[in-house]
Amino acid sequence: MNAPYMKLAALADAEVERQGAAIGDGVVLICASTLKPEPVSWLWRQWLAHGKLHILAGAPGQGKTTIAIALAAIV
Repeated sequence: MNAPYMKLAALADAEVERQGAAIGDGVVLICASTLKPEPVSWLWRQWLAHGKLHILAGAPGQGKTTIAIALAAIV
C-alpha cells in the first residue's frame, strides 16, 4: 500500500476513534466538514490527478483500451 492511501486510512481510523466508534470491518462514514482539503498534484494539468482514481468509460469499440495503453506508454 502506498503512502497516500496509508495516510488516508490513518486519518479515517483517527476520526472514527475521535467519534467514539469501534474500528473494524465495514463501512466507516466520516462527516465531510471534518476533512481538510489538500492541493491536488496533477499528472496532466486539470485532466489527470496524480495518485487518484480515474474511470475511463464508454461503449464497446470506442477506443478505451487504446487510450489507456497510450497514456500508460507516455507516463
